[in-house]
Amino acid sequence: MKRILLFALALVSLVTYAQNDVIITTDSKTMEVKIKEVSNTEVRYTELDMPDGPVFVIPVSEVNQITFSNGQVKTYKHEAKSIAQTQPQAQSQSQSQAKTTTAQKPTIKFQSFVEVSGMVGNSQYLGGSNTIGGPTVDVVLGVRVSRFYVGAGVGAYGYIGKYNDYRYAVNLPIYGNFRAYTSTSERMSSFVDVAVGGAVGLWQSDAVKVVQGADKPASAFFLRSGLGLEFGHAVIGAGYQLMAEGGRYHNFGYLKIGTRF
Repeated sequence: MKRILLFALALVSLVTYAQNDVIITTDSKTMEVKIKEVSNTEVRYTELDMPDGPVFVIPVSEVNQITFSNGQVKTYKHEAKSIAQTQPQAQSQSQSQAKTTTAQKPTIKFQSFVEVSGMVGNSQYLGGSNTIGGPTVDVVLGVRVSRFYVGAGVGAYGYIGKYNDYRYAVNLPIYGNFRAYTSTSERMSSFVDVAVGGAVGLWQSDAVKVVQGADKPASAFFLRSGLGLEFGHAVIGAGYQLMAEGGRYHNFGYLKIGTRF
């Protein structure tokens, strides 16, 4: 139990802030900024040390690529014009145009999530099959590469239900987390969320009596799957969660909110 608590504290201490917006200009200059607005003709931004202003403007024609803080990459295509004159006396010119596309490289970002949720479902852990629910807290640390995120998470889950008398359960899941972003935009991103791992916990009916053989930490299989949305740094999600130990199990539906760093 002490090792799990130390692991959880270590994960929390590794939480880092997300990278800033990055602009790459046509002359290969890289600028880390906070983007305020992107239109068809210009990009408006502020410098990192002056987030409240002044607001600077750069024409889109001078921008090759923008990497937003949520991982989205926007690449611009510019037309290169070539003008050839035939003879000094000629009154007309011939013009050819060629489109060049800036190569898009996968972006790698370290990202972390802190999420809280409420769950309700059916459980056999607390002395029989009954309906229980409770709050959870999760911390996930990982790496996002383009549209895919892989991380490791730890949580603290509490449950309460009634079986003859009120009983409660506490467990600590540790898991791998995979998220696939199905669509992204400047304002919103959607993703599929899957977590697989194990959990250790104690199941009790009161402060003295320990039930279900919980005098020793019990281990369980942990699985969670769902869908989520990101609005800037805010995260919401919903899905299904299963925790099973031997012939006993509980399964839940959950709703969660959180933030991305």
